[in-house]
Order: sequence, then C-alpha cells, then structure tokens
Amino acid sequence: MHSVRLPLLLGPLLVLLLGPAAEGFTSPPSQLRPSLYQPSARICAHAPLSGRGGRGRIFLGRLRASSVVEDGTAPQTQEDHWLYARDGGYDQEAFLRGFNTAAREDAAYEQAFEGGPVPKELLGTYYRNGHCRLEDGNGDRLRHPFDGDGMVLGITIDPDSGTAVVRNRWVRTEQAEAEKAAKKPLFARTFGNALPWWDGGLTFKNVANTAVMWHKGALYALWEGGRPHELDPLSLETKGEVTLDGNVGTGVTDTFSAHPRLHAASDTLIGFSYFGNPVTGETPITFWQFENAEGGPAGPGGAGKPKEKQGKLTEKRPKQTHTVPGFAFVHDVAVTDNFFVVSNAPVHFEFSQMPRWIAGAQPIMDCLNYDETKPTCLHLMRRNGAGVPVTVPLDPHFAFHHANAYEEDGKLILDTAAYTGHKGGVGFLDPNPQPGLTVYERMDLEKDPKSRITRYTVDLATLQFTKEVLCDRYSEFPVINPRCSGSRHRYVWALCSNRRDGKSAATQALCKVDTQDGGRSTIWMPDPWVFCGEPEFVPKEGGTEEDDGFILTLLYDGKRDSSELAVFDASAVEKGPITRLPLRTAVPHGLHGTWVGGLAPSLEEIQRREEGATFLGRH
Repeated sequence: MHSVRLPLLLGPLLVLLLGPAAEGFTSPPSQLRPSLYQPSARICAHAPLSGRGGRGRIFLGRLRASSVVEDGTAPQTQEDHWLYARDGGYDQEAFLRGFNTAAREDAAYEQAFEGGPVPKELLGTYYRNGHCRLEDGNGDRLRHPFDGDGMVLGITIDPDSGTAVVRNRWVRTEQAEAEKAAKKPLFARTFGNALPWWDGGLTFKNVANTAVMWHKGALYALWEGGRPHELDPLSLETKGEVTLDGNVGTGVTDTFSAHPRLHAASDTLIGFSYFGNPVTGETPITFWQFENAEGGPAGPGGAGKPKEKQGKLTEKRPKQTHTVPGFAFVHDVAVTDNFFVVSNAPVHFEFSQMPRWIAGAQPIMDCLNYDETKPTCLHLMRRNGAGVPVTVPLDPHFAFHHANAYEEDGKLILDTAAYTGHKGGVGFLDPNPQPGLTVYERMDLEKDPKSRITRYTVDLATLQFTKEVLCDRYSEFPVINPRCSGSRHRYVWALCSNRRDGKSAATQALCKVDTQDGGRSTIWMPDPWVFCGEPEFVPKEGGTEEDDGFILTLLYDGKRDSSELAVFDASAVEKGPITRLPLRTAVPHGLHGTWVGGLAPSLEEIQRREEGATFLGRH
C-alpha cells in the first residue's frame, strides 16, 4: 500500500486577522514535568498609554478610532454583527469580507506614502503571498481558504521619493492554468472540496499560496505539499516549478517547506521536507542547509540586493534525513546552533475515514485524529547528522509557527504559538463541516482552540522542561529580529486578539512581547473592522538594540474593502503606524511575506519586465 502525502500548509488559518492598542502582560512561569501538564497562571496586566486609563489608541489617517470607554466596555454604537460586543469586539462581517477572491491583478503603479516620512532603511521590496482565489475551477466557493490559489504582492519602496511601486500577480502554476482552461476542478484540495479518486482525487493541487522565499537573487512562491515555483522578482511572472538546482527531487513525495529558516550566526538557510507515513507510523524529515552568501537573512524576514539570480544554491552540509516516530504534521521548525527542533502534535491518520476521502466525500485533512490524552513530542535532531533524534514529551498542544529557538547554559529554549483546547477526534481542524458554508462562516471563534505565545525550556541533560505563557491573548504569526535567529532573543512581535478575558477571537492586534519583562509588553489595535497581516521585521542599519527596526504589516479594512501597508517603529508599536501606503486594490487576508533589502528597481524597470512577459504570453 502506498503512503499518503499530506500537504501541510496548515500554517495560519486560525489566525490571519489582527488589530492594535496598548497594554501589557505579566505572569510567573509554571513548572511542568515531561509527562505532566499544568496550566500557566498568567495574568494580563494592563498598562495604559498616554497617561490615562482604559484602552489607548493612536491612529493615522483612515485608521480612525472608534469611541473609547474608560471602563473598557464596548461602545454602544457597535452594530449587531460585531461579535463579543465588549472589550475585544470585532466586526464579523468585515472579517469575512477578507475571505473573498482578489478583484484583479494590478500591473505596476506608483503610490505615495501618507502620514509621515519613509525611514531611509526601507529601501527594498516587500513580498507577500496568500490564498487569493477562493473558488475552484467551476466557480464553486472553496470550503477552506488554505486551498485558494496563491497571489503574490510586491511593494518596492523608495524612501527618497516617499513612494512605492506596487504590483500583484497570480502564481500561474500548471495545475491552476489547466483548471482555468477546463473550467472545472481537476485536482483535489487538501482542506476541502474533495474529488473522488477516479476523478483526480488522489492528486493534490500545488496552490503555491503560503510563503515567498528570496535566495541568491531568485524569488520563489512556496507551498509545503509540493515543489517551489520561481517568480520574476520585478514583474512577478511565474517562471515555473523548480527543483532548487536539483536539490529537490521530482517524485510525488519530493517537496520543499513553506517555512524556510535562517541560522543567522552561520548565515545558513535551512529548508525541510517531511513525509508522514500512516502505514509505518513513522515520519522521515529531510533538512537542507544552504549557504546564504548574501550577508543577510533569507526566507521569511529576508534580505538581499541583486536583481538577477546569482548562481546555484550551495549546500553547506550534505542533505540529511532523520526519522521520528508517529505521523508528524509539521508546518514550521526551529533551528539552534546544534539542533533542528521539530514539534509534533498528538495527531494520527485515521484509516476508518479513508473510504470517505477516496470516494470524494471529505478532504484528506478530515482523516486526521487529534488525541488530547497524549503528549506533543519535541524532537531534537543534531545539525551535523550525528546520533539519533532525542524526543521530549511536552503537554498536548498544536503549533503552526515558532518564533525562535536557541541554546543557553545547557538548556534549549523554544518560543512558539501553542494551541491548547483541541477536542479529540477526526477532523479536529474543522469538526463541524456544513454544505455550502466555508470554515470561517460557521466558526465560533470564541469556542476555538486558543493559541498563545509560549516558552518551553528543556534541560538538555535531564530532558525535563518548564512552560511559561508569555502572552495570554490569542496570538499567532510570531516573528523576531532575524539577526537573532537561532540565538538568544528578548522580543517577539506577533498578532493577537483584542480580547482580555482569555478566550479566542480574531487576531486583529499587533503586539510586542517582552520575554524578560511581561509588564513591558505592548499592543496596538485598529478599529473592529480592520485586520492586520503577519508582521515583518526590518532591522535598522547600524542598530545597536534588538528592537532597532521597523515592523511592516498589511492592513485589511473590511468595511471599505481596502488595504494599506502600515509601517511601525518596532521599539514602540503601541504608538501606531509612522507612515502608511494605501493600495489601489484590496488584498484579501494572506499568509507569509519577506523583505528584500536593497532590491529597489524603478517603475520603468518593472514595467519593461512586465511588457516582456506580456509579449511572451506569460501574463
């Protein structure tokens, strides 16, 4: 019997949304033994801004603040469709509007920043990928956003003129073009819209929608269930599926992660692939360690300057494969000086559900069973290939994204966005499917499993661990200063919800978490109908402090169906955007992005590249 490849782009669905205000968090660490779970006793301590009580809000331009009530209750003007009409209320209708297909592609155009000068360090290009086509080949709405075709947005910033060149393009994969021509679905989706095996149901569509990677002058759109697609960094033309200079094979199970990692101290780009085998109950995980050779980060949080591809990907160490027990489901890994760090939730493949999947009655993701009585396993694999993986059992939780991991004084520290509260059973990511409704249209976020920025500290000698919740709000998409990747860090920037009562909600807010002093953590939130995207950290030139830099995030306004790029001072996100860039066309909720410092082609250069692609029939 052949193994089943699960494309895990699970990255962030439970999140995608964001918001901002200014408050802090504090809490003592809770102690845990490897096989025992003890909830952390963390309490939000609200530190008001501007010397006044209640909710501090600072906004620019169109980010107008709604009325502020000093006792923290919700304004009486909220409409009925605002969920949780108290502290943390958000506009559900506006939120859902962000799960629509993008209205159009935009050829390159120039746009001026508003609200303040553009920092000189922001000379470069910001790219972001996301699931922006939410219908299948025959026009039926996709059940799950993660199955949507990818669209990449490019924003090239020129601080001197205070302008940017903006463009966005679909990732034109062969499968997407085939479905467009056939006007019907030809391939199975991972999270919904299943097909029977005799009608293409065993071939998964590479939607190329999860992330973008910059390396040696080349730009790639990533989806972890398949191979990368190379894009032209100026025009965003799709050049085609690639094997990364022969490093990734061409077989059915040969894939490349949608979450490459940087080890900053050694200037190494790490990619990975895995193959959860439900038959053997084991998961081989393959790691690549490439020379970065550009003097700056790559992948998420990346940097680099050349406008053309600069040579092949070169391995610093030979590719290595480690096998771990269980059916692993891994969207992200972390990297330290000596270890690859893999968190594997207590998930297994439920064979009793296979007939329904094969018949096209349910997607393959509904065959996964979460067992909340078993631990999450932290697998530590040596980067030099020596020895066998060491497994540390943790409390049961699920993690899409890690902020960072590092080693210090004989301990390994992992900061991650840990989901707790999953109920056991199959289809744990979508337990109540209803025909005709998407996962978000029927989701009650208040009852959803809660993700919190959490620190796990493992004693490498005893394999005992402790757990500390760093941010008690629902939080996701954690990032750090990329110069600290794989080394000790103090700050984590993430998305979090507006709620202060410990329950889940849409992640609207942008927060800065101080891992050393929770009372110094701050948050900024927009109006209930505005939602932030993943934060992107851009270091300041010559910066001496860890938070010397800027945070870029794409804001979606669901009331106006509009988008803008917001720029924050990373050291003081609670003060709100220092400048912003309105976009001509709204960009739906998206996933991961990257910053390429120094890549700043002119509008004319980009337009010439676009014209060439159009002439060749590739747009």
